[in-house]
Amino acid sequence: MKKIIIIIILAMGLTSFESQRVIPCYSFGFKVDYFTYDILGNTYLVHESELVKLEAKNSREKTTFSNLSLGEISTIDASDAMNLLVFYQDFAKVLFLDNTLSLKKSIIDLGELGFPNASLACLSYNNGFWIFDPVNQELIRINQFLEVAERSGNLNQIINTEIEPDQLLEAGNKVYLKDKIEGVFIFDRYAGYLKRMPFTNIDDVHITDTEGLVFLKNDSLFSYNTQSLNLDTMALVIKNIKQIFIKSNHITFLKEDGSLCTDGLNSHKITY
Repeated sequence: MKKIIIIIILAMGLTSFESQRVIPCYSFGFKVDYFTYDILGNTYLVHESELVKLEAKNSREKTTFSNLSLGEISTIDASDAMNLLVFYQDFAKVLFLDNTLSLKKSIIDLGELGFPNASLACLSYNNGFWIFDPVNQELIRINQFLEVAERSGNLNQIINTEIEPDQLLEAGNKVYLKDKIEGVFIFDRYAGYLKRMPFTNIDDVHITDTEGLVFLKNDSLFSYNTQSLNLDTMALVIKNIKQIFIKSNHITFLKEDGSLCTDGLNSHKITY
């Protein structure tokens, strides 16, 4: 009888400890609107029109970039540490920065390329980049010579629905478009439509090195293994999360208040 009581007490204690587990969060003196990492572990923070880079080896060493004439930064893509893409949706401009956040080439005017309404942009292979044109419902790849290299055609005619994606990224040989209502649409590197993942009302999605999908929905974390088709889920201790990023064995959360929180991935029992 005593053994049973002890086991119950220990179980209650472990449950209490887990619920009280403290996850470190950090503020930066400004509200972070968007963040990402590069493969070297450097951190990039966006606050309105300013981009801040924190060095992996010394987070107190920082570099900044800003172009007030272009307004607020919409997104950045740091998947290539030597060739960062910065996208300004309001002015339909794309620019590329090197690892010191110095401008590498002239600012690219998407309007001059015929896409003044582009709503999303991300890096692509061979120094190209992808954009999404909401007017023509089209995924388009621009090559290093600023020529249209690949295009999906009107997606409304292919998937039989009009989409309003809010996230675009290339990982491996795939391109991903996330629409909060319709789910995640996957394309090959030639803009050929492959399939739709019917995960709806997703707040953010991250593609792992093995092309698995980890996504955020209502402060819960979901992991979908595209090989085994397994779907894992975990409610999070942290609340009011707007963005996630996985690197090594850690996951970083951006909260609505602009602070960043980092936790061990194994703590969430998420596999991918």
